[in-house]
Amino acid sequence: MKRILVRTFALLFALSGCVMHAEDPQSFHIGVIDFFGDDGADLSSARQKLSIHSGDVIPLAKMESAEEAIRAEVFAATGMKVTDTELLCCDVPDVWDIYVGVEGSSYRPLEHRKAQEGTVTLPSEIMTLYFKDLEELSEAVRLGQGKEDDSKGYALTEYPPSRNVQVAMRAYALGHVVEIEHVLRDAKDAQQRQAAAMLLGYSDRSEEQVAGLAAAVDDSDSEVRNNATRALEVMLASGPVKGLDATPFIRLLYSGKWSDRNKASMLLYRMSAARDAALLLKLREAMGPLTDGAHWHSAGHAYPFLEILGRIGGVDEKRLQQLIESGDKEQIIKAALQR
Repeated sequence: MKRILVRTFALLFALSGCVMHAEDPQSFHIGVIDFFGDDGADLSSARQKLSIHSGDVIPLAKMESAEEAIRAEVFAATGMKVTDTELLCCDVPDVWDIYVGVEGSSYRPLEHRKAQEGTVTLPSEIMTLYFKDLEELSEAVRLGQGKEDDSKGYALTEYPPSRNVQVAMRAYALGHVVEIEHVLRDAKDAQQRQAAAMLLGYSDRSEEQVAGLAAAVDDSDSEVRNNATRALEVMLASGPVKGLDATPFIRLLYSGKWSDRNKASMLLYRMSAARDAALLLKLREAMGPLTDGAHWHSAGHAYPFLEILGRIGGVDEKRLQQLIESGDKEQIIKAALQR
């Protein structure tokens, strides 16, 4: 595992709306180990059988072998294959939590659209801009300046160097929507599609923009799905998005990738704010993965799952916030199950 991967972990945490203060570490102080894909089942016995535990310090050089050990040990303890191991920082300063996905009852393999074969690409200077954005976002998070303004329908980070890059992406996106959509739809190179998904989120809102981002939810690359879903969630933060179907994102809740579940939960939290009865009925069918996320120890990552469950259960918003703040997750889940 290289330093760039550590920065990617930091970026994932930043894009989930949280703040990280840790430097790129030479060792990882392990916090909570949480699971998903198991329908919210108690896997404490499996956790106890792992060679890595809360409070351990793992050298950076040994993290890859540690992840391999987790996969083998979880399978030995549960009989379930591991779909993902995600390392995220920091609810507690300098402490990293591990999320382990398993092929349990609330896991379903995703069906991806046919592999792209197009040679279309974005200009090299725009790809450089995209990678600069990732770099500056990571630095913003490291400095504790990762908060962002989503009010315009696209993300603007408070950290000036990051914000300047995003303003430049916005300027390019406004004049090149057709080219960006083409790359997102047809480019064979996954990094090209990743950049296009992020850039498309910086264009003006239109039916074509929404359709292009929504179609990317079926992309075979998890970071393309992450960037596209994130862009739509930011759009929803500034107001309703017409024509957006929740069904593909409900499917993402069953994914074996942590980033799919995280971004889908945030988007569906936004979509369910109006408590539309038809949407809540659809979400009621996804109790397994919703319960998975609700049981996560991280308050920030569990929050959208708990909000969705409370809305399914008909808990009024004031009472729901009280239950979330008091940590009474089981009452929220019970209300959703009884609805």
